This record gives sequence, C-alpha cells and structure tokens, in this order.
Amino acid sequence: EPTATWTGFDDVESGITAYKVAVGSWAGGADLHPWVGVGLVSDVRLVLDAPLVPGTHFYVSVIAENGVGLLTKATSTGVGVAYKEPPILHVRTGKAKDHSIETQFSLSSLTVNWDSKDPCPMVGYEWAIFRADGQVMQSWR
Repeated sequence: EPTATWTGFDDVESGITAYKVAVGSWAGGADLHPWVGVGLVSDVRLVLDAPLVPGTHFYVSVIAENGVGLLTKATSTGVGVAYKEPPILHVRTGKAKDHSIETQFSLSSLTVNWDSKDPCPMVGYEWAIFRADGQVMQSWR
C-alpha cells in the first residue's frame, strides 16, 4: 500500500480547493488505482486494486483544482518495486561480464562476478563457495 505525500501546488488568487490522486504503471496512468478525490489532504495511503509486481515501477499522479475550476497535474518519478529476494541472473567465474572461464590458476584466490535485475539499488550481497560434491569451502559472508 503506497503512501503519497505532495507539496508545491499553490494558487494565490483563488486557492487550491481539492486534490485528486491516482496510481499507474506508467507516468500519468491510473490503472493501479483510479482517480479519487481526497479533498485538501496532501498525504494519503492508497489501497491498490492489485498487488504491486516486483521488478516493475509505479507512478503517483496528483491533480490540484483551484477556486475557478482550473486543474494542474503532477506525476512522480517511477518508484521501483523491489524483489524480497532479488533474482541473480548470472554468476560467472573470472572477470568477463559475458562468459565464465573454465580454469583459474591461483591457489589462493577465486574471481567471480554476478549481476541481478531489481529496480531498487542493491545494498549488499552474501556469498559462499561450495565444491561440486557440496563441501563448503567458504561459508556464507
């Protein structure tokens, strides 16, 4: 359930008389939550019609109406919906980003790299090293 807060709407001549808010899967859209009037409240919690899908973005739009019925619309930047456990797409041995190497010659170090797909920035990773027979060479860190 996203919470939306907005500021910056102002009309010194006739004042703001009402706000409407919607949530969409694209900028300006209302497919996740239809437009709803919220009076003069500028902080709302929205119950969506469907759950947010990890790996996607959603956008909150607000329409302000002034005392003579003129409307101004603003839309947030996309908010990423994170995975609970981000999917790791590839783990590769070596430094190359497009393939793994078959053999590494160092007896004291192992080089690996990986990538993942999540719209939210990663704040950390955990890793471990196991042999093919399942023996733990380096426990999770």
